[in-house]
Amino acid sequence: MPNINAETMKKYLQMQVENGTGSDGTTKYVNRSYKLKTEAADDKVYDAATALASLMAKPYRAICVVNTVELAEQ
Repeated sequence: MPNINAETMKKYLQMQVENGTGSDGTTKYVNRSYKLKTEAADDKVYDAATALASLMAKPYRAICVVNTVELAEQ
């Protein structure tokens, strides 16, 4: 089995923010994405996300980090 190297190419903060109510009465959400440095630490990303959330008019449901990773054999 080959040895695989994983390198993070892109990293994004994604926040799911309330965006109104559907015709059936359920809450609708929209994703807001912000590009991050690939070396950004998770705790710092969370701190930044909660600071952003405090400036938003609508509440958020989730804070996510989305990574694009390139896999290659070593």
